[in-house]
Amino acid sequence: MVAAEARPGSGGASVSGQEPDTPAVLATGSGAVAARDVSIFGTYAAGRDLHIGQVQIHGAVQPWQSPAQLPRDIDDFTGREGPLREALSILERETTPGGAAPPPVLAVFGKPGIGKTSFAIHLAHRLRVRFADGQLYVNLRGAEAERADPAVVLAEFLDAVGIPPGSVPVGLDARERLYRARLAGRKVLVVLDNAADEAQVRPLLPGGPECAVVITSRRALPNCAAPSPSTKV
Repeated sequence: MVAAEARPGSGGASVSGQEPDTPAVLATGSGAVAARDVSIFGTYAAGRDLHIGQVQIHGAVQPWQSPAQLPRDIDDFTGREGPLREALSILERETTPGGAAPPPVLAVFGKPGIGKTSFAIHLAHRLRVRFADGQLYVNLRGAEAERADPAVVLAEFLDAVGIPPGSVPVGLDARERLYRARLAGRKVLVVLDNAADEAQVRPLLPGGPECAVVITSRRALPNCAAPSPSTKV
């Protein structure tokens, strides 16, 4: 692994064994290590203000932890057979592992009190075997005054898949990158319940086709992915 560090005013001098001054996170396919566990060694000058060296990671990479966050299924769920079949056909589509396609995203929308959450949870339970690496769930509180902050949700999701709180980076963009790296190649179902809008949802979408997403909202969310199927309940 190669790291590049720009250091103004260094004059091109070689650096060895120095610890980073500011926190950072390295994202790998299976985990992340905070900057306090990373050192740069064997560096050499590659220009007046640029040094390149190998990154050494101390300690074990965080193992994958399979989340099981779905609320309890509805025992006497009945009806909705047509929408349920349609939803299953969308989310059970065959994908190419490691491909560039986005994950299938199903948006379930309709008026308050008609059973969107019950439908989504029942659907998610039907899909647990297919998404055996885990299921993530969050109530985004989109209809409430205090909506869930995507950055906070990402921290909770990262903790659920084995990233310790101390290794979660600061900032929405950094958390989003680590989240997608952590889920890459994994079969994980993400249920985003009671979403407000696309802006709240987008940071929480995985990046690979092996995952899938179910969203419930009072409004249609046509721009969450391309394509983004929607089922009206």
